[in-house]
Amino acid sequence: MKIRSGIALAILAGHACAAGRSTLDEMPAPVRSTFIHAFLEDDDPNQYNEVFLEPAMIDKLPGAIVTLRANDGNKIQEGQFRFFLPGNDAKFCNGAERVMQRAVDGKIVGDNPWRVALPVRWDEKRTPRRSYAEGASPVDIIGTELCIAHFATFADDLRQRAAALMAEQSRKSEERSAAKQARHDADVNDLRACLRDQEANARASESLESRTGELNSITDRLDIARAGLEIQRKIIESYEASASSRNAFQRQVQAYNASAADHGRKMKSHARVLERHQIDRDRFDATCGGERKFVDTAVHEVCRTNDSTFCTEAKSRR
Repeated sequence: MKIRSGIALAILAGHACAAGRSTLDEMPAPVRSTFIHAFLEDDDPNQYNEVFLEPAMIDKLPGAIVTLRANDGNKIQEGQFRFFLPGNDAKFCNGAERVMQRAVDGKIVGDNPWRVALPVRWDEKRTPRRSYAEGASPVDIIGTELCIAHFATFADDLRQRAAALMAEQSRKSEERSAAKQARHDADVNDLRACLRDQEANARASESLESRTGELNSITDRLDIARAGLEIQRKIIESYEASASSRNAFQRQVQAYNASAADHGRKMKSHARVLERHQIDRDRFDATCGGERKFVDTAVHEVCRTNDSTFCTEAKSRR
């Protein structure tokens, strides 16, 4: 609800502040008034409004003189409103239907229904003592502040409710902070583990590639040796070779078979190592690669001095 509807605001000549900025640096608050709220106009994001309130008895009824300043960056407009309750009783603050009356030049010009606005901060050592949520209705805040100023029981009850709200907000904030820190710590540990695993996988890959090359070379040599033995066998079988030649050939065959068997065992063992390495790489991809994202703070902490490809990819996924 716009509290300035239907009421002219006087333009304060010689004063202008940047749009969306407070006027208090250039202009003091109205005398005996306290700044209680600021808000932007719904239909004009440059229209910055400040609400000041001075508790007062109006025609012997509990009320408040409210000053509204509207700053659009080109000019500052200011107007005064007088709000008061229909009767001098706290029931008008605690009832189901709360209504304030508004007067201009001594005449009642309208009623304003309102609801209690629960402060999100209440600190007696600060000015203003209370802060309200950004989207809170100015009329609700005015009615609440009016009742706080005039009825101690209302103020005490609201202070207790605000304290409970602040305690709950503080608890939730601490929980969010703890969860955020836990996520950060977990991601830091995971990132460091990923970097270690990446380095270990790279070393293992390099070693296994070298070993694969060595075994393939042995396979090639064995193939050549087998072909040579096959030629020798055909030659020996083509004529009556001496016993010593046949024995020498058999020894070569036995040596070849031993070497081939040993090489076969090494190839099988190497294949198992390759399988385990592939499992490690798949596990790394599942844990560290793909769409896995790490929180910015963890990436910054771990990767600020590390230019590995993994860190580059982790930064790109943030």
